[in-house]
This record gives sequence, C-alpha cells and structure tokens, in this order.
Amino acid sequence: MSDPTRQGKPLQEAVRKQIGRAIAKARRRRRWSQSELARRLETSRERLSRWERGLHIPSLEDLTLLSEVLGIPVWELGLGEAPVEGLSSAELLELARSFTAIGRLLKPWLDRLRSEPAGSTNRKGLPAS
Repeated sequence: MSDPTRQGKPLQEAVRKQIGRAIAKARRRRRWSQSELARRLETSRERLSRWERGLHIPSLEDLTLLSEVLGIPVWELGLGEAPVEGLSSAELLELARSFTAIGRLLKPWLDRLRSEPAGSTNRKGLPAS
C-alpha cells in the first residue's frame, strides 16, 4: 500500500492546499502566530509554513497533534468547511483515495490506542510506540 503522507509521494495539490488552509484557518481562529503554533507543536515555524502553503503534508502524528493543540477534530484538518463543489471528478476521486489511505493508516494506531492502559503516552500525548 502506498503511503500518501510520505515526503516524495505527491498528494494531489488540491488536497495538500486544503489541509494547509484548514491549519491556517484554525490557527487564526485562536489568534496565534505561526511562531506560537510552531512552539506549541515543538516544530519550526518554517515547517508549519510549508504545511499551511500546501507544499508538504503533515505526517499522521503531526495531524493528530495539530488537532489536539488546535482543539479541532482531525478530520476537520482534511475537509475543513470549504465546499468540494469546485473540484473536478478527478480531484474528488483523489481526495477520497487519500482519506481512505489515511484511514487505513489510522486504524492500527487507533486500535493500539484503545488497547493501551490510560496514561501510557509519550511527551506529545500520543500512544508510546
């Protein structure tokens, strides 16, 4: 199975940009600068900027952490509130495939999370590997 979140495995540009817009919108709602959000995520402002501009897609771990820090469901980072009506059939199909692949990647992680005792997380609040 290909991993659409890996660097070097390009996602459809529309999907990357949608995720970036959702991150920027959620950050602005909290009235945080990129530097402030980057500090809370323990990452660089430059890395956050690349996500927001749709140049790179955050890893699964980063998407989970973003949702926790921003206080929004992880799916909102991918779908946001923007209508999909303007997307072509090919773009909609690519979007559906991307989220299906991400769902497959999330399932084992979520299953492991459900089976671990409460409190067994790493420094970012994610299940310890």
